[in-house]
Amino acid sequence: MTIAIKHGGNIDDRRKQALAAAKRKRESGAGGKRHERHDRLSIREALQRDRAVEASRTYFAIIAVVAIMVLLGLVMLLSASGPLRAAGDGSPYSMVIRQSIFAIAGLGLMAVVIRVRYQLFRRLISLIWAVGIGMMALPFVPGWSHEVNDANSWVSVGGMTFQPSEVFKLSVILGVADILTRRKDVLNDWRRTIVPIGAVTGVAFVFSLIQGDFGSAVVLVLIVMAMSFIAGIPWMHIGTVVGVGGFIGAIMVFASPRRFGRITAFFDIEGNKEHYAYQVWQGMLSIANGGLTGSGIGGSRSKLGYLPLAHSDFIFAIIADELGLIGV
Repeated sequence: MTIAIKHGGNIDDRRKQALAAAKRKRESGAGGKRHERHDRLSIREALQRDRAVEASRTYFAIIAVVAIMVLLGLVMLLSASGPLRAAGDGSPYSMVIRQSIFAIAGLGLMAVVIRVRYQLFRRLISLIWAVGIGMMALPFVPGWSHEVNDANSWVSVGGMTFQPSEVFKLSVILGVADILTRRKDVLNDWRRTIVPIGAVTGVAFVFSLIQGDFGSAVVLVLIVMAMSFIAGIPWMHIGTVVGVGGFIGAIMVFASPRRFGRITAFFDIEGNKEHYAYQVWQGMLSIANGGLTGSGIGGSRSKLGYLPLAHSDFIFAIIADELGLIGV
């Protein structure tokens, strides 16, 4: 009897020990899972912090690079426009002061926009496109149109002159980017991808031509072609579009004596240096005059009436003249 009781007691003890061990194992397992979840959360938080730090560094690096480029641009604008403004309204600083205000406003706007998630632009793409088209219609509003170099593509409002096509370029870029993103799996589909992109580009091209701004039309087409190539649209499709666009462009060039004259002058600059190639020839002389080290800031003579639009379209020639090959 004693042995049986003892034996039975031993069984109960072993059962209790087994239950206790199982309980400890369950608790240990639950705790392990909790620790595992905690470790996963810690790793995720660390990665998020690293991404935030990297994004912040990239953000400030972009702002710093743009700010430096803008500052250098303002310095060269002062040098290139000073003589022209001094001879006109008497203040050599008027243009650079005005552009400085725009630059500060632009940098502030960039600092805000750069933090906006790109998904917001995708949701607003229809509105952005409508605004772009509306801007392109402004040069046809009586009293706002401002003709420059035979192109009715400028708007003058409240003493401020700007080119709506610059805003429209942004609309086209975002519109094409949206199409390429949504149709990334069917990039070789003419109906679903190529035709919509062609329609967007065609609208932009026609608007620019109506305003007489053939240059902006060509730039817009080149931008869309580059985006399509980077996105991965097959070469055959791009080549077909380029062929059609080139044919239309050739017709536009031959239909305009002025455009045709500028194209032919490009292949014989020296022979046309007194007419169509005058500005290009003067720009080349300015660049050659700069040599390796340049004539120094403010030292260019080309801006003294020899080089047209020295403060805008041909400011690179002034930069090369004053800063030399090393500076550019």
